[in-house]
Amino acid sequence: MRIVINMDLGGSFEVATDEPAEVFVVCEHTPSDRVYRLGPTHTVGRETVDAILRDDPVGHAGDDRHEAVKHRLLAAEAGERHLKPV
Repeated sequence: MRIVINMDLGGSFEVATDEPAEVFVVCEHTPSDRVYRLGPTHTVGRETVDAILRDDPVGHAGDDRHEAVKHRLLAAEAGERHLKPV
């Protein structure tokens, strides 16, 4: 089973699974109503999950690109350029 969380440039996300799965979203912004269970519409099939993933390389927190990506995201969040003169 594969579960894909596909985030767009604005930070919105969609969930897609290639097999039925219970998927929960926890929102700490609303402590009295923080847990939501997604309906079955996220089960889209293997071909759709393949199309979302494409042939892009799969990274992880320990790979060589992680520090560069982390720096780029933190710089964007701070409104700074991620490339700096050396």
